[in-house]
Amino acid sequence: MTKRSIVFLGTASSIPNPQRFTQSIAICGSRDCILLDAGEGVQIRLASVGIDHRDVKIVALSHIHGDHIYGVLPFIESLAMKISSQKNVSTTTLRIVAPKNVCRYLLNSIDVIKMGGMDKVLSLECIEAGFLSKEGLFVESPNKDIAVYPVPVDHCLEEAYGYFVKIKLGKVELGVYYSGDGVCREQCLNILKILKPSIVIHEATFLDYADDEARAVESCHSTVSNAAQVASNINAKVLILTHISARYRGDELRDFISRARKIFSGEVYIAQDLSKIPLDFINVAES
Repeated sequence: MTKRSIVFLGTASSIPNPQRFTQSIAICGSRDCILLDAGEGVQIRLASVGIDHRDVKIVALSHIHGDHIYGVLPFIESLAMKISSQKNVSTTTLRIVAPKNVCRYLLNSIDVIKMGGMDKVLSLECIEAGFLSKEGLFVESPNKDIAVYPVPVDHCLEEAYGYFVKIKLGKVELGVYYSGDGVCREQCLNILKILKPSIVIHEATFLDYADDEARAVESCHSTVSNAAQVASNINAKVLILTHISARYRGDELRDFISRARKIFSGEVYIAQDLSKIPLDFINVAES
């Protein structure tokens, strides 16, 4: 397993291409991993970076759009097959945190794991993100080295969430905020100011040129300036930009970095598929 790392499995917006699969990020603690969104081919990407499907204990899905959830059912089937191949098999529970409509979609598609009796080795628990957010509750992994909390964002949908992930690294904890898709409005910012994530992984589908900014507003996506402003407002240390539109290449990608640095004074990176960030290497953990 890729331990104590953030691993970018897919970083494209909307449509996958050979260089960038659609959105999915794995964060692994010392023993457990969480999957943030599950774009197409996520089970292949996990194998490519050496993460065993069985180490994923929580899947957090931001919203119902296909580029964020179309990989979750194939992942579930692959996970069930891996579990069933073990000796002394016992039933494993996969905890999924998602908006209500995504939970309904998954539970209506449950036959995918009933084939060949896979439901005897894998139990799905879908926890509504809205309930957790309203009650102020975290979901913890079995070994308690990862916990996740949903943060409401505006993506022109009834429900869409970013996720705050707390990772225990020995005696210290590291906070990471993943935006999903959408704009972090006042409620979102207020929550993040309390939780104080050191790392922000934020969608930046558009640059902040005038025409592009108008498209971002229309689709309730974030521009690079929106992402940088969130990181600056909550005093984060690191900003990682993801969900980049395929229309941007070369010099325009470098423009993302330069424009973000005009607003945010910390470290700025653009996520690349299959790239890994060792959490021990980032000296931003808080005791």
